[in-house]
Amino acid sequence: MRQNTLTLQTYLTVQIQEIIGLGPLHALTWAPREGLNCWLQLTVHGGKEHFVAVEARLPAGVCRRKLDRIFGQTGFARPQHDGSECVLYYLGRTRSPEKLMSSVAALARRTADAMQLMWRVSAVEEVALLAARGPRLPIAATSPTDNLPIAA
Repeated sequence: MRQNTLTLQTYLTVQIQEIIGLGPLHALTWAPREGLNCWLQLTVHGGKEHFVAVEARLPAGVCRRKLDRIFGQTGFARPQHDGSECVLYYLGRTRSPEKLMSSVAALARRTADAMQLMWRVSAVEEVALLAARGPRLPIAATSPTDNLPIAA
């Protein structure tokens, strides 16, 4: 049996450091490999205040209050076009991007805890990165003859 040495929290720490380092308007979206219809997205925001927004589409049976406890605040409900509802949290609010970067470990721990609660995952292999978006992410062609760009 193969033993993975990278924990979910460590993986998330590196990923969150990268998107905060890239700056505002960068986002990462994950879902459990066993059900891609429930997801969690982190988006970096900047300006007068710097923070990470966490938005999640909860699976059936997951109590929003438990997620509120993990993130230490009451989430905002956001209705979706299909009639479902997502919950939104604003984490790590600070006036400087450096202070936001210093909160990465706590953000990663809370995000890992939320993924474990929502999806019952505990390993990196159980989570799929669905999207990485932002103005500073490179775009590369799949081949010299392919005109369709993809993220590098």
